[in-house]
Amino acid sequence: PKFRSFSSHTRPMGCQAHKHLRHLPRRYITMILEKAIFIKLKNLKFSDQQLFDAAVSGFNPSRHTCRICGAVGRFSEIHSYQRDMISTNGSVRVDTRLSIRRFQCGSCGHTHALLPDILIPYGSYSLRFILTVLLCYLKRSSTVTNLCRYWGIAVSTLYDWIHLFIIQYNSWCS
Repeated sequence: PKFRSFSSHTRPMGCQAHKHLRHLPRRYITMILEKAIFIKLKNLKFSDQQLFDAAVSGFNPSRHTCRICGAVGRFSEIHSYQRDMISTNGSVRVDTRLSIRRFQCGSCGHTHALLPDILIPYGSYSLRFILTVLLCYLKRSSTVTNLCRYWGIAVSTLYDWIHLFIIQYNSWCS
């Protein structure tokens, strides 16, 4: 099947993580790397809510290091706040309200929010939601306007995500 790249940029042939692909033409390498991200996304068996709950329930503050001062096990829970998470269940948008726990370091006094990897700091969209929308964009099965209307996002938001993905993709393989 035909697969469109985000940009005309392909990974440099010296990309350390993929030396075993060096014998393939660049167009195949780009296709393999980009598709791998989305295949992994589709194979996730858990919802973002389940991944969030598992990460939060497995957090033990006595084993973690403060990113500011380096103290280990000095966290105490001080409060929580509410945050929206926009995620996806298949091809359906799911809006969820989360309770985010905050901890304070007993050594330096800095506070830290417990944010699992599925959440992007200072944003409401889950990583899976963003990648799902990008996959729909790559499939070109709809116009950008219709795609954004379906997922409930602004066109400028989609183009921001595309630009960010290109930057991240290029940094992975540089």
